Amino acid sequence: EECLEREVNEDEDEQKCDETPELTQTKTQTQQQTPLIVAALYKFFPISDHKSLQKPLLGLCELQNVTGILIVAPEGINGTICGTRNAINSVVTYIKSLHKQQDQVKDK
Repeated sequence: EECLEREVNEDEDEQKCDETPELTQTKTQTQQQTPLIVAALYKFFPISDHKSLQKPLLGLCELQNVTGILIVAPEGINGTICGTRNAINSVVTYIKSLHKQQDQVKDK
């Protein structure tokens, strides 16, 4: 049976559901959770050795706890990822730096 009514106990700063205690969650726990965002992205640029970029990009995503799918191909990078805003920004910054590196390789 689902508990539809919730009673707020301000003394303990908790939101409680008397009928199903396993659903009890404190407000501070909820507020401390960092929101996740989903980013659909692409950056098309010629990549001379796309396979060599896959492991470093995967390593960064794992380090930042970013999940999703990124396709790294000779034509560029395309995908959808999920993580905190800072983590997504780190991955996007890295992808932009790859584009700049490839431009430098192309100019030589």
